[in-house]
Amino acid sequence: MKKILDCINIILFFALTAMLGISALLFSDSLSSLKNNGFTDFSLKNDFPMSKSWHSLYSRTALLSGARGFGGVYFDKPNERLISSLKDPGSKALKETAEKINEFYHRYPDKPCYIMIVPTACGVYRTELPEVLEAADQQSLIDKLYYDVDPEVIPLDVFNALYSARDDYIYFRTDPYWTQLGAYHAYSSATSKLGIEAYSAQNYDIDFTHVEYQGGLAKQSAVYAAKADTIDVFKCKYGSYIKSVEIETSEDTEKRSSAYRSGKLKTQDKYSYFIGADDYKRASITTTNEDMPSMLLICSDYANCFAPFLAPHYSNITLVDPSDLDEDEKIYDIADPAEFDQIMILFDLDSLLKLDKNKF
Repeated sequence: MKKILDCINIILFFALTAMLGISALLFSDSLSSLKNNGFTDFSLKNDFPMSKSWHSLYSRTALLSGARGFGGVYFDKPNERLISSLKDPGSKALKETAEKINEFYHRYPDKPCYIMIVPTACGVYRTELPEVLEAADQQSLIDKLYYDVDPEVIPLDVFNALYSARDDYIYFRTDPYWTQLGAYHAYSSATSKLGIEAYSAQNYDIDFTHVEYQGGLAKQSAVYAAKADTIDVFKCKYGSYIKSVEIETSEDTEKRSSAYRSGKLKTQDKYSYFIGADDYKRASITTTNEDMPSMLLICSDYANCFAPFLAPHYSNITLVDPSDLDEDEKIYDIADPAEFDQIMILFDLDSLLKLDKNKF
C-alpha cells in the first residue's frame, strides 16, 4: 500500500512540475501576468507545440481559478459572452481619422455623404465590464468623430438604438461582429436621414439556421465557455429585391444571385454567410429597383449583414472594404465614387481606428 502511495505522490509531483513549466511557456509574463481587483489577463503564446489544445486546457483552468481576461478578450460569465476590449486611442488618432474622412469627402463634395460609426459590444456593455479593463467610452469617441468630420457629412448615429436593444441578441457572443438583428436596429434608426422609410420588422421572417458555433473571439482567447452563437437571417416576406451579387477578391470575381451563401455555414468563418465572403475588395449588389439611386458603401465587415436591408431602397449597393485592398490600392481604384448617387462610410469603431487611413 505504501509503495502505491509513493508512486502516486511521484506522479503528482512530476505532473505539477510539468504543468508549471508549460504554463511559463504558454502565458507571457507567467500566469500572474496581470492581477488587479481580482481580474487576471492571460496573454497566450502561439508558438508552443499543440498550442491550441494546451491553450484550451489552461483557459479552462484559469476560468476555474477566477480569471476573466484572456489576451484582450473578457469573458462576461453571467451573460455567457466574450467581449473584445477597446481602449481610448487618444485625441490624435481620432483627429487623424476625421481628417482623412474629410479629405475623401472634399474630393466628391457634390455627392451626399453619410457616416455611420458602430460601437462594438465593448461600448454597449461597458458598464458591465470591470474598471481594470479600461474600456473606452465609445459613445464619447463616436460623438467626437462626428463632430470633427465636415458638417456636410451627415452622421447616422446608432449608439442609442443599439444601447436600447442591449438585452436582445444584437452582438454575437463569441464573434467580434453584430448580429443581423443588431444591424436591423441600426437600419431602422438611420433611414430617415437617408430619405427613405425603413421596412418594419413585421415585413421580415427570421430564418433560424440552427447552426451553432464558437467564433473568432473564442479562438483568440481559447475560451469556449460562452454560449454558442447562431446565424439568424432577416428575409423579406415579399421576396428578395436582390437580383445579383458580384464579389471581387484578389484572386477572382464571382457572380451569384443572393447576398447569403449557405455553404459558408459549413466553414469555420460562419459570418461570411453574409455577402458570401469577408475578404472581398468589392461586392456589388444589383437589385430589381432600376429607378432607385445607387450607393457606394465604404465599410468594414459590419456592413455585410447590414447591406441587405438597403436592397429595397437602391438600384445598386457597392461595398468596398479598404482593409482588403492591396498595398498600393485606394478606394477609388476599385469603385469610382463619382459614379454613385450617395456615399456611406460604415465602420465599427474598432476597425475604423485600426484602418490604414491612406486607403481613403
